[in-house]
Amino acid sequence: MFVCCCKDAAKETEVDLNKSIIQSAVLGEADENEDTQMPEKVEAEEKPTELPARTFEVELDVSGHNDSGITLDISSGEFPVVRQTEGAAKAWNNVCPAGMEIKRCDRLLRVDGQEVACALVVPNLATFAKQHLKLTFKRPIETEVVLKKPGKLGMTINYKKETVGVWIAEISDGLLAAWNEANPDSVVSKQDRIIGVNGFRGEPSAIIEKMRAGGDSSDLVLSILRYA
Repeated sequence: MFVCCCKDAAKETEVDLNKSIIQSAVLGEADENEDTQMPEKVEAEEKPTELPARTFEVELDVSGHNDSGITLDISSGEFPVVRQTEGAAKAWNNVCPAGMEIKRCDRLLRVDGQEVACALVVPNLATFAKQHLKLTFKRPIETEVVLKKPGKLGMTINYKKETVGVWIAEISDGLLAAWNEANPDSVVSKQDRIIGVNGFRGEPSAIIEKMRAGGDSSDLVLSILRYA
């Protein structure tokens, strides 16, 4: 089974950054005499379906382990991401091809072809208790986002004590929206996660404190994981 950080397990902290960082903690007929024998049917060779960019599949052998060894963070309520890997998942990481390791912050898309969301992971955990699992993940892109002050940041962010970074719940008019307009190839979206600020990385609460510390005068350099 999977282990999940459930949304109801701890009180969620919502931080409104719509004003300022100080005021608030983001597919003809044939001739009769003509031989009309039908041509032999040729079966088309079935080609494997190509996965979208940054998406990969894992064949996880759970035999010999208590469970998958994957702890999921489902606190955002939208989609689950990997928080920790142990057991079967760690064993996979030791032998898998380069680039197919299950990493912290990877988004879990499907289990045995079944799409999953935060609301479905917990009630369906029993169906995942088997010897082999086919898991589909998507790896986020880490992007450095520079927000030039002064001005309101224009985002609402949420976090909990044990969540993976700080997730962006809402985006409104402000510095982040301006960044998105100026950088169409690096657009930040809702549910993307802030994992660092001005070079600092740490627990969600510490990231918030660093964002507060800059006030209205210091620019913010945010390390953000983009999932789109």
